[in-house]
Amino acid sequence: MQPGEKVGLKPPFPIGVSRQAHGGIRFTIHLPVDFSMEKTYSLLVGLHGMNATDQDFATWYEPLVPHDVIVCCPKSALTTWAAPDLKRVKTLILHLKKILPIDGNRLHGIGFSNGGANLGAIVFDNDLAFSTGCWMGSGFAGGKVPKRCKDGFAAIVMVGEKDPAFGAAKSCLKTLKKKVRRVDFEVQPGLGHEIPDELMPFYYYWLKVMEGRFHPGDDESLDWHYAPETALEEMKTEKRGGLLYFFHEKDAKDADAKHAQNVVLMDPAVRALARRVVAGMVDAEIERDAALMKKYGIGKTPALAILDPEGKLVAKFEGRIEAEAVAKELKRIVPASK
Repeated sequence: MQPGEKVGLKPPFPIGVSRQAHGGIRFTIHLPVDFSMEKTYSLLVGLHGMNATDQDFATWYEPLVPHDVIVCCPKSALTTWAAPDLKRVKTLILHLKKILPIDGNRLHGIGFSNGGANLGAIVFDNDLAFSTGCWMGSGFAGGKVPKRCKDGFAAIVMVGEKDPAFGAAKSCLKTLKKKVRRVDFEVQPGLGHEIPDELMPFYYYWLKVMEGRFHPGDDESLDWHYAPETALEEMKTEKRGGLLYFFHEKDAKDADAKHAQNVVLMDPAVRALARRVVAGMVDAEIERDAALMKKYGIGKTPALAILDPEGKLVAKFEGRIEAEAVAKELKRIVPASK
């Protein structure tokens, strides 16, 4: 459906959350409060785990709905997903694409446990052409991955550290390598076979980044200190180096700024190293923070400054920043592995 094609038509479902049925399958669907048939939306399809319900599973994705995301969680006929269920899910998705203003390049799938084990049948279906897939407490066991996915599909795997499915989840790194454009792997410490609640905010952010959305300083790639003086103090007291990210609101349409935030800070190697140091966010619009730009000789945004535990500059990057160079400098300051 093209933007504006359904101008003047009423939504086929109630605004907000409702439970519907189509083609022999029930599903929970959530439309944004400002939903309009004249706009276009992303579609997130979620496959619940064993013995779970579509209603409960859908609640996890409510934070995405205000960001023009329609959430749809179908219900399996029995306690687990079977081939007939998945066929009905495919029919349902095709139906939703016909009756709702969904952008065909913004389809996302997510599944937990048994839902994740069956997710590949949906997200790797060529007729549906999903853009991303998220496996939680499960993994992609293998099978055909369409050629289009090498450049047009991103995967993320999220699992608890103590989840019995940890091995299956981690195997996705090898199974999907070179078959999709990127695979991210996130682990929640101490968690068993449960939905990784602490990782969900990162998933919400990850999904928007995969769509190419960007707003300077709106970043969930690291655990940022939004008061840079606090970050500098923590570096000193904990004897750890740090990373400062300098941004400015005016960079909203700047390609280098988008690259720095959506590519460099989301790079797996950069994130792995940066999570071992102190991360501080510096808003160049704020006079107090702008003084730090002068202190470290930062002439423009976007910029990254890598500091030693005393807050002294080790390296700085401005404008067009590349992940490999940042990772190389971060290696110089990360604490030695125990």
